[in-house]
Amino acid sequence: MFCTDNDVEDNSYNARHGGFYKPYYTVQDDLSLKLNGVPVPRSEKVIRAEHPILFGPYVMRALLRAYCQRTAPPIIQVQKTPTQLILQYMRYYVFSKGSFFVMGVQDGSRFPKLMEFLQERSISHADITSEHKYPGLGGHWTSEGHALACQQLDRLIDAIRKAGYRL
Repeated sequence: MFCTDNDVEDNSYNARHGGFYKPYYTVQDDLSLKLNGVPVPRSEKVIRAEHPILFGPYVMRALLRAYCQRTAPPIIQVQKTPTQLILQYMRYYVFSKGSFFVMGVQDGSRFPKLMEFLQERSISHADITSEHKYPGLGGHWTSEGHALACQQLDRLIDAIRKAGYRL
């Protein structure tokens, strides 16, 4: 499943969700992907979670925060989002293992460029738009929304099988 609410943004930064670092890709001039941020730097929150007794007192938290502000890498937003290349590489990898790559796109109609890209690359996909969402929780689907997504993906997979592809 591709979440149009945050997947492109998640692919464009070296840190997310309150400063937790993560690996990230940059797009090279030859349109290859370069993996960055490995090993993953430990953020203030990670260090505090690893040593809750040591960093329980506020004085120690303040010292840790000062240390991390001086030593932690900056939060980076990549210039060119690697999302489309990541999808191409995923499709290639899955095919190279003898399987078939199928994608669900949450509310794809809001992202015509992404849908056009998937169509151009012959990436099998379903636009899954559901009104079954929890209010105020970032647009996450309810159980009915998940059931709808499963039904739409099942239909896509059945259509692919009927077209003669082996999954």
